[in-house]
Parts: sequence; C-alpha cells; structure tokens
Amino acid sequence: MGRLFAAALVAALALAADQAAAATGAHRIAFGGMARYGAYAVTIEPDGAVHAAGDGGRARVGVPQLDTSEIAALVRAAARARFARMPAYTRCPGAALRSTTWILIGARKVTVRGICVPAYQRLFKAAATAFFNFG
Repeated sequence: MGRLFAAALVAALALAADQAAAATGAHRIAFGGMARYGAYAVTIEPDGAVHAAGDGGRARVGVPQLDTSEIAALVRAAARARFARMPAYTRCPGAALRSTTWILIGARKVTVRGICVPAYQRLFKAAATAFFNFG
C-alpha cells in the first residue's frame, strides 16, 4: 500500500509540474526593438533567467531572475492581448522604421512598426516595464 501511494504521489507531482510548465508557457520569451544606440533584445529563459543585449552595449537587465509567478503573469498578459491571434507583422500608417518592436513567445513572433495595435503595446510595455532598464 505504501509503494502504491508513493507511486501515485510521484505521478501526481509529475503531472502538476507539467501543468505548471504549460501554465507558464515553459517557452523562451523575448522582446526587442530600437533604442538610442541601436537594436536591443531581452530574453527570458524558461527557468526565469533574464538576459539583455544590444543598444550599443548599453542594455542592462533590471531584474536578473524571474520567478514562475512573474513569468505566468506575462503569459497571462499575452493571452489577454490575444497574442496568438495577432498578425506576424503590422505596419502602422506613417510609422518610422525606428519605432519597430517585436515580441517572441515560444515559436510565435509578432513585429509591429508603430503604435497602432493597443493590445500589443500594452503587452510590450508590461514586459519592458517589468524586466528591462536602459542605462
């Protein structure tokens, strides 16, 4: 009886871990665009590690590690924004090339040139505000 309980517990914990990974996306999340000194990119690894590169070497991470609840909050924000249904590329009327930004969640990348997609802009702002800091 004890072994059966232990096996059931291990199976339940494995299932819970799989569901937690699915809930947080368990995917790499990245975003980027143009800054004062050039292009930049921020990457959030599935384990929560945050990396920044670009902007002429001036990009730096505001938060070096995120916990699963913070990643899950970003994934929920993407779901609220209907990220999966956004077109892969949107060019807003009159937008300058320098205003182009992108978000990558898993294998899905959305690029917007300009500010004519409010849901995308809210998602980008949430990611940038929480995880990135220009020097």
